[in-house]
Amino acid sequence: MYYRNLVSRVFCTLPSRLPAQHKIATLLELPSIKSNSLRQQHTASINRFISAQQVEEYTQLSGDLNPIHAAGEQSLVHGTFLLGIVSGVIGTQLPGPGSVVSSLEVRFLRPCQVNSDVKVEVSCQSIRKITKIEFSIQNLKTNERIAEGNAKVLFNQKISN
Repeated sequence: MYYRNLVSRVFCTLPSRLPAQHKIATLLELPSIKSNSLRQQHTASINRFISAQQVEEYTQLSGDLNPIHAAGEQSLVHGTFLLGIVSGVIGTQLPGPGSVVSSLEVRFLRPCQVNSDVKVEVSCQSIRKITKIEFSIQNLKTNERIAEGNAKVLFNQKISN
């Protein structure tokens, strides 16, 4: 109940059918995949460029002043920055609005340098009260996997409808 009250107060701007106009919608109005339409191996992904400036801003926001994140063009992207992108895909695409990550397990396989293009892919392996999600993060230039893991997600169908 707490999450429903919290999430229902969040607003965002969505484009309407007319490109020049925008409307304000609550998360309850966002299009998403309904839980009864989810099937095994359903996937969603996003490609993202991670700039040195974004990593510098995240360094200041997180307070993680480890020098590996502040080495100019040789800086490494924070693992938690990458996981934030994963969370964004889970919360907006699969399963979508109303999703709450209850646990997360990740294996970082190689470092991610700043100014990299990455692909975050999320797949649904089962649908229950707690949905098991698997994810991977890939460097698009080298085609190497940066990280992989799984998450347990509470999917509140009432919020997503």
